[in-house]
Amino acid sequence: MAGRKKQAPRTKLDALALAREAGLAKAVKRFPADVAAAAQAALQARGAMPGLDNAGAEPWPPMRMRDAP
Repeated sequence: MAGRKKQAPRTKLDALALAREAGLAKAVKRFPADVAAAAQAALQARGAMPGLDNAGAEPWPPMRMRDAP
């Protein structure tokens, strides 16, 4: 897959720190295992997506406004 760099696997601690930085401190405090599981699921979903050869290319046509009636 061109255009996608290999990243080192993130640890559970990294995921929780990232969640705290994103404003999810309360969720991390109450449900740390769930937050870590959600981060892992997001990484797996991202890994399943095909990489783009052209990073500037949009995966769908650009949106255009219609004329008002």
